[in-house]
Amino acid sequence: MTDFHHVSVLLEECIDGLNIKPDGTYVDGMLPLIELLFSEVNPIPVKYAMECVGFDCGPCRLPLGGASEESKTILQCLLKEK
Repeated sequence: MTDFHHVSVLLEECIDGLNIKPDGTYVDGMLPLIELLFSEVNPIPVKYAMECVGFDCGPCRLPLGGASEESKTILQCLLKEK
């Protein structure tokens, strides 16, 4: 049997990093990044963002292409801020 404890630890760290208020609102301005990650067909922007922070995810499989130049530019700026 596989131990998935690390997944719950990672999830807790992500939630803590987002700095979410008890009412569910984001404090740190993460909403623009989250909106951009889902502005194109998933997983295109998500894979590009992961590539920007050092994860080699490889290209999207056909019929999906890469992220638009506009999304790439905005993602790079948002990721540099975080």
